Amino acid sequence: MKLTREILEQAKSDMGGYSDAQFSLIGIFRPIPKGWRKKVVAQEFPDADIAKFVELKNKHLTPAIIKKQLDRKARNKAKREADAEALAHVGLPQISGR
Repeated sequence: MKLTREILEQAKSDMGGYSDAQFSLIGIFRPIPKGWRKKVVAQEFPDADIAKFVELKNKHLTPAIIKKQLDRKARNKAKREADAEALAHVGLPQISGR
């Protein structure tokens, strides 16, 4: 079976990533190389490996990992907002971001 972008999207965790176990099924190992998606999309993999790749979605996420990620996102958002406020205070234009 060919690995598609749709399958990659379907297998992505709720936190937006993939586990090492998922990566190993498609021949990707740490450090994750730049352009890995282009390397694997449209490649043939055994049907069982693709099914396992999708099945492993979120299996690596523990409550502690989820909390850590959400805390990090909240801190980053607060920093971006504080930076934007500081720029507005001195009259510099804000840069639109995420």
